[in-house]
Order: sequence, then C-alpha cells, then structure tokens
Amino acid sequence: MATPRNRAGSVRAADLRWRSALAVLDEMRREPGVTRAAVARRLGLSTGSATEITSRLRDLALLAETPAAATSRGRPTSVLTLTRTGPS
Repeated sequence: MATPRNRAGSVRAADLRWRSALAVLDEMRREPGVTRAAVARRLGLSTGSATEITSRLRDLALLAETPAAATSRGRPTSVLTLTRTGPS
C-alpha cells in the first residue's frame, strides 16, 4: 500500500509528465514541422524523455511523427505534426 508521501510523489511525477507534454504541444504550435530533437533541446528534455512524451501523445492521437530529412550524422529524428483530432 502506498503511503501518503509516496502518493504525493507519484502525483507530482504525473503532473510533471503532463506539463512536459503540454510544453511539447506548445512548441509544435509555435513552429509547425519542428523536430523532436529541437523540441527536446528547447525544453531541456533528455532524448529518452522526449521520446516517451511524444510516444504518449502519439498514442492519444494528438500528434504524428514522420522521419526528418538527414542533416547530419547520428541518429535520425522525427518531424512532429499535430493531428486533425489533436489541439489546434
């Protein structure tokens, strides 16, 4: 059974995850066609956090990801676009 302290910590963690998701959506509104890597840099997110957040938003049909054109060496990134069912 979770203690009140543990529940409060998990509530704060969930709140932080959703605030980060809202910040990602806000960046997408500011710059349509932004890449996941650019959003992560601007928001100070790790690549893992950016991937988890965009995956969650994609599962909710709020955004779509398409491969970005390769501009440098390294792992490819994705272009983020809002879906028709997502926020406008």
